[in-house]
Amino acid sequence: MGARGTMFQEQIEWRAVICFWDGQNIARLLLWSDFQACLDGYVPLSPCAGQTWRAAYAELEEDLQLKAVVFFQIGFDQQGFAERSWNLPLPHMAEIAGPGPDFGGGWIRLACRSQCPISWHASKLWDPLLHPGISEFQQMQVALKDQAMRLGLRVSRRAPVHEPVAPHQDVPLLAQRVERAHEREASDDLVRLQGERDALQRELEHRDLRLRSFETEHVEKLTRERFEHEQALAILQAQHSKLLAQQKIQRDLSESLREQVMSLQGQVENLDAQKRNLALDAEVHGQLQLQKQEASHEEALKQHIEVLEQRWHRESLIREQSLLVELEAERARFREREARLQGETDSLQVLVTARNEQVHQLSQRAEQLMSQTAEKFLQELEKLGMNFLVYHPGAGHVSIPVKDLAGYVENPQAYAANQCFVSEEHYRHWLEHYNDPRCKVGVGESGACGARIIRVDSPAKFVEGESDRCARHHSDRNIDAVLKFRPQDTLRG
Repeated sequence: MGARGTMFQEQIEWRAVICFWDGQNIARLLLWSDFQACLDGYVPLSPCAGQTWRAAYAELEEDLQLKAVVFFQIGFDQQGFAERSWNLPLPHMAEIAGPGPDFGGGWIRLACRSQCPISWHASKLWDPLLHPGISEFQQMQVALKDQAMRLGLRVSRRAPVHEPVAPHQDVPLLAQRVERAHEREASDDLVRLQGERDALQRELEHRDLRLRSFETEHVEKLTRERFEHEQALAILQAQHSKLLAQQKIQRDLSESLREQVMSLQGQVENLDAQKRNLALDAEVHGQLQLQKQEASHEEALKQHIEVLEQRWHRESLIREQSLLVELEAERARFREREARLQGETDSLQVLVTARNEQVHQLSQRAEQLMSQTAEKFLQELEKLGMNFLVYHPGAGHVSIPVKDLAGYVENPQAYAANQCFVSEEHYRHWLEHYNDPRCKVGVGESGACGARIIRVDSPAKFVEGESDRCARHHSDRNIDAVLKFRPQDTLRG
């Protein structure tokens, strides 16, 4: 940052300060030269170490009023020095900044996130509050007033210099007095209307700045909410995937239970086969006892199978209902949040549309006032016998009546061409020749010939294709004409 600190003049340093905000209040106030020492790596700002701060660079008038403000963000390392990647040209940005609020001494220059004179630095700036009440501008003015003595800042407004009074002249005649009174009255009306127009213009600029700040704030809010919504959707999708995995595990478990049931059924069939084999091989005396034992064993197996099937069905139903309830609740919360975001978006769109309509109406009103003021002023000048005199090449000095001013302002070249009794296109070609009298004949791919030729001073005497050619290309044209008509001469011979 060494070069950043030494490239600016010292006349800015004693009238520039740096304000740091800790939350909603100003925590520190430094002179620009002290802040430069930190940027150059000489003196650290220990209280700012390891944090990112909202700050403002402010240039001051001679009466310590705000002249230009740049709201920026800056991060500090663990030692209290500014990050090496931080490279905002604060004095240059303040010099080329756009118009800001008017605190009674005229517009200040303002650079912030929504009004950044260097677009690629906009992400490193922030927007101040422009609503009525306590704002960052008022906090800066109060802090400057309280700490001016500590920082060595003093009011150095110079006394107004009065113009010397001219010596006493002869008493003007009554007609001259009346004429001067009318001139003063017209001048007062013009000053008053100019003041009203400036006030409307300041109001438009202020409202436009507030609207841009408001739009930036809400766009960031919608971006954050959209990010949160996407995160919530990702969580829901992950939970849904987890539920699907659990359902798959449940299906696998069901398949396993079915396999166990089929295995038990196979065992029962084996037992039946054994029973039949035993029935064939058993003696008559043990046949009844074996039948009782087999029947008892078969009944126990059937009861065990029924218990397993009932438990599997209950557990499956409970898990499925729980998963469905959770999924439906998440879907309801998702739809509710989506509807709320859509409502906020619609209300914001309505508000932006209303603001744009209000700005359009104010602009139309300002244009109407300016048009009426200009027309009235021109009529007053016409009554005083004044005309407007302009100069155009070829036409010379032309006196424009007040009634022709609108047509002249709309197309000056067409008006000058009419004065020269030529078309506007002819006058434009002659004006190019008049400003740069060179040969316009094309020569291959290299462009025009460019040879200097004699300038034709009158548009009426200018002939395109002849007056804008050099002597060599005039002779070439004559040769082309001879070659063009030679076959006809041969036929005639």
